[in-house]
Amino acid sequence: MYKSFFATVTGVVFSSMAFSSMVWAAEPVSTQNLNQQDLTQEIDALKTEYDQRLRALEQQATTSSSPKNAFNPALSVVLDGAYSYYQHDPQNYILSGFPLGGEAGLDNNGASLGAELTASANIDDKFTGQMTVSVSSDNDVALEEAWFETIALGDGLTLRGGRFFSAVGYMNQQHDHVWSFGDAPLVYAAIWGNQYADDGIRLSWLAPTDIFLELGTEIFAGGNFPSTHNSATGLNARVIYLNAGNDIDDSNSWQSGISYYSANVHDRESQEVITSSLQSGTPTFSGDSHTIGASFVYKWAPHGNRLANAFTLQSEYFFRRENGDINIPVLPAETSSYRGIQQGYYIQAVYQFVPQWHI
Repeated sequence: MYKSFFATVTGVVFSSMAFSSMVWAAEPVSTQNLNQQDLTQEIDALKTEYDQRLRALEQQATTSSSPKNAFNPALSVVLDGAYSYYQHDPQNYILSGFPLGGEAGLDNNGASLGAELTASANIDDKFTGQMTVSVSSDNDVALEEAWFETIALGDGLTLRGGRFFSAVGYMNQQHDHVWSFGDAPLVYAAIWGNQYADDGIRLSWLAPTDIFLELGTEIFAGGNFPSTHNSATGLNARVIYLNAGNDIDDSNSWQSGISYYSANVHDRESQEVITSSLQSGTPTFSGDSHTIGASFVYKWAPHGNRLANAFTLQSEYFFRRENGDINIPVLPAETSSYRGIQQGYYIQAVYQFVPQWHI
């Protein structure tokens, strides 16, 4: 009986996925001198040794994957080249009826080359972050975006803070190198100074519905056109938006959105310069600015595959009302009340007939 039992024990192999080549075998022991107590002690010793080696392996794995080696951001570099020619001097460009600001205007005649560097990474299991730095053709370096965003807030909620493009419009949230055309639509140049980005926070909620339904609000410092910084509060612009969309079938989809922007404007300068016989000066506006926007986008791609063929129909409309005072600093200086309405829209259609080629 002892002989049969011991033969079974000596055939036991202790192994794991990490130590697939490790084998412990009990050394031959004379069955005449072996008793039940000696056999139990030998098995316990083997178990203890196995547990010690397994713990050492787990500790080594934990050390090798420590946070100091976990940061590995995704990097991208985009080169943006263009050639521009205008019949009139681009420095004298104005858009009648609209106080241009921000980056609205025309590039200089000739070739230009810009670059954009983006780095993004998960900060930990609760936050992600992204930073984008741009270099213009004049070698001016600017921080376009630098924000953090939650990834585990729960209940469809997401919080973003830092500098980012506002959700006031569909195209406004995209970097300009993603746009289908080289220039911003005229309504974007007039209303948002080409594109509106600012320092602030955004809280959005993704509804648990069958269709895409997103509601969000933003609060900004108001440092960029069409707003200005408010030294009293530091928070000077507010945005509320609602986006909805759905698939019509496996080849067609749509998305629409509405937004509302409001800001308190303090001494916002115009690009126009007023000149008298004695001096020249730039008019400034102080008051309230309110903008309502609406967008609609339709997309087609055969069975959802946009690599070969695709079609996009996109349109946005903006309506802005401003009430306040205009200060004209040319002698004799004067201040006059201002009530202004500006509105505009664009419609664009883009067809991709072969990969990477659009008309």
